[in-house]
This record gives sequence, structure tokens and C-alpha cells, in this order.
Amino acid sequence: MALNFCRSIPIELTHGSYHSSSRVATFIYYRRLSVDWSKAPRGRGSARIEFSGGNTNFTVNVSTFNPVEPTGETLQGFVEADGYVSIEAEHYTKKTDARANRWIRIPNYGHTLSGMRVDGPPETLATPGKDSPCLEYRM
Repeated sequence: MALNFCRSIPIELTHGSYHSSSRVATFIYYRRLSVDWSKAPRGRGSARIEFSGGNTNFTVNVSTFNPVEPTGETLQGFVEADGYVSIEAEHYTKKTDARANRWIRIPNYGHTLSGMRVDGPPETLATPGKDSPCLEYRM
């Protein structure tokens, strides 16, 4: 298991820099670790990556979580990636209109596909959560 997991973590040199002072020259290399999730074991995994060079050795412990469910095939709804969820307003999961108040699509609104807004007579009052229109987005 550990061997397969280690193969799923390719190491790439992504950036290097050089710093110098009057007596010391230092090379700093930044490494990016990425996981090939199709090769990583399902569930929790761990690996040790050993680095050596420049008269020094060190080990980096790596932990991952590759959930069994949901998979891309079984997922329904919108997914967070890098701390963000991006949703087109008109791609709601459920729309609830309330009496004369309803949601309408505004095509080509803003920089994306569309926008949504509530429409209805101005004298119609609505209480959020009770008798107001609602859009729902499954996460």
C-alpha cells in the first residue's frame, strides 16, 4: 500500500531562487507535491518522502484523505474546490415561488450566464423563511 501511495505523489521542481550575501550563497528550491488521486488508496493514507543532498537528509510525512464516497460519478450538487464554490445563479436545485412573488432569470447579467431576481407586485409583502420566494442549491 505504501509503495502505491508513494507512486501517486509526483515531485515537481516548480520554482528556484538564488540569494547571496558577502560570504554565503544560498539556493532555495521550492517543491510542489501533488497527488494522483486515481492511484492513491481510498480512505486515509500516509507516506514518508525522504530528501537528501547538500550534506543533509530530511523526511516529510504526507497524509491524505481520498474518500470512498462521493465519487465524481455519484456526486449530485455543487462542490467546493480550494475554499470556493462557483455556481451559475440559474443552476439552482429547487425554486419556490410564493403567491405573486417569484424568481425570474435575467439573461446575460454580469460576467456570467445569468442572474436571478425576485419579481412581484411592489405592495406584496413577504417574510423570509415563511412566505417568500426561495432558491436552493445542493452542496
